[in-house]
Amino acid sequence: MRKYILGIDGGGTKTDCALFRADGTLIEYLQWGTTSHEFMPGGYGQLRQELQTLLDRIRTQNGISWEETEAVFGMAGVDCKAQQQKIAGFIEECGLTHFHLCNDSFLGIKAGSPEQWGICTLNGSGTGACGIDPQGRQCNRGALFELTGDYAGGKVLGSEVVHYVYDMLFRNGRKTCMAQLLFACMGVSDRDALMEKIICGVSEHTLEPKSFAPILFEAACMDDEVALEILENCGKQNAKDICAIVDELDFPQDRPIPVVMLGSLYTKGKNGRIIESLTRNLCGEKAEGGFTFIKLEHPPVVGAVAWAMERAGCAYDKENLIRQITARCK
Repeated sequence: MRKYILGIDGGGTKTDCALFRADGTLIEYLQWGTTSHEFMPGGYGQLRQELQTLLDRIRTQNGISWEETEAVFGMAGVDCKAQQQKIAGFIEECGLTHFHLCNDSFLGIKAGSPEQWGICTLNGSGTGACGIDPQGRQCNRGALFELTGDYAGGKVLGSEVVHYVYDMLFRNGRKTCMAQLLFACMGVSDRDALMEKIICGVSEHTLEPKSFAPILFEAACMDDEVALEILENCGKQNAKDICAIVDELDFPQDRPIPVVMLGSLYTKGKNGRIIESLTRNLCGEKAEGGFTFIKLEHPPVVGAVAWAMERAGCAYDKENLIRQITARCK
């Protein structure tokens, strides 16, 4: 049996790390920067270096041995087998041998579903959906942004803010209050200065499109038709991904399928139109037993720890894991 349990949730904005003893006692909770190659200017090379620095910090600070550690890594940017193999190679180079690597959306199921199976829809910096059925089969959908037509996540929706404001200012497009909100956000007052500042910021990697996503929710709270339409279509896209996963996996027909909503756009968005659209578009669709919707309020890294506990054959109390990790987050 392993002595230590490590859970890591590597998102597009930050990385949450939780190190436990096998008896369920928290040793350390650590927050780090992004560990997703998709959100790093240096791509895979920068990720490899960042993982080495992070894992060396955890090992040396706590005096643990990787041979005695079971770990689960849920990371944004693990969307296909080639990416999984490449990033798993980086982790192995850091000295870990007992670990599981998956897309970060899978952590939502282990963290939020009372059944330990179900579907997770992710709406954070990035987006995607995944499922685990009672037999343990897994699949995921989306998460490649424009390539897979994703219409969700801070990166895409933040870009849509600029898109519709640009249309209004330079193409005689539909009026939207997002323009004034974007002017105020960027500290400028005319359209040319606005676009110059955005173009320079994005090209120099000092500004990320996802930073504009809050403008969308603020405008929606002001009943802006363009903003509400974007959020409505986002919910529809999320519902389509969930329906595709129901078709792919084998869920029970006699009880509701848990759907865990993960990510800041679900949990922190000031306007609820995305969730309203998601639930409305799923109503009566696909699953005979229906769906239950769970907004994940505690850190998804709980799912990584619980999964690693399962893999190590350790008994655990999920509520106890949640209490310990949540206390350290505050």
